[in-house]
Amino acid sequence: MVTIRTGQTTDFSNQNTEFSISNRGFDNARDNLTRYTPDFDKWHGYYREIPELRAVINKLASWTFGRAIIADEKNKAKLDKIRGHGKDTARGVLKNQWRVALITGDSFAHEVRDNQGRLTNVKPLNKLTIVANSEGIIVGYEDEYHKDDKMYNPEEIYHLSYERIADEIHGIPFPEALERLILARNEGLSDLRELYHKIAFPTDIYEAETDDQTKLNDITATLNAAFKKRESVVIPAGVFKEIKKVATGQYATLDSLPYIQFLVRLFVTACGMPEVVIG
Repeated sequence: MVTIRTGQTTDFSNQNTEFSISNRGFDNARDNLTRYTPDFDKWHGYYREIPELRAVINKLASWTFGRAIIADEKNKAKLDKIRGHGKDTARGVLKNQWRVALITGDSFAHEVRDNQGRLTNVKPLNKLTIVANSEGIIVGYEDEYHKDDKMYNPEEIYHLSYERIADEIHGIPFPEALERLILARNEGLSDLRELYHKIAFPTDIYEAETDDQTKLNDITATLNAAFKKRESVVIPAGVFKEIKKVATGQYATLDSLPYIQFLVRLFVTACGMPEVVIG
């Protein structure tokens, strides 16, 4: 395989690589009508379950919109009409739209207007499908909850795309490049939890003075119940010959906490958000 870089040609044909990045094209519009639906459920799940990701996205949204929208009295009166689902504010609606765009790559809201064409509200929507023509121009939005209805016109939808690249018709989810780190962090936490469990509650092996399987099952059930409830248990004399504790081996010396801290630091660095800002 020959990899061509700027100003040089490097031959990696005789090298074994354990890690590689696959080529990736663009989701550009080519057909008469090209459709794209953001994977809202997947990335929303990451946002709801990964506290570091949630903290970063929320902080980015807060820093973007500050504490208030500064406007003159005329425009402030217009902004006061934007109530979202009825209890929102204009700043709250816009902040929500930006946060959703970060999470899933795209966010959508319906621009509600009166008979005179004046904006009366901006209502957040989700799970819209972007529809573009062969020239890459967005011609409408389909709502999966109202598939039988006509598409929303582009002028009806307030659409934010996060880091849209080239001629793609959609944005890029903020967590996309962080997914590998997020999974490694979850695996590390799971391993660490298992590690502490094995240290706190090592496996005991009892050598019983019987080979009757029924008696062995009864003894095992009694010991497991006592161990689970952290209670003492009385066993008749002569039942056990010896009690052995399984050595934890590598679990006794392996310290996963620095690895977890390293992953979190790498995650925060990849997000471009200083830890001091997150708090």
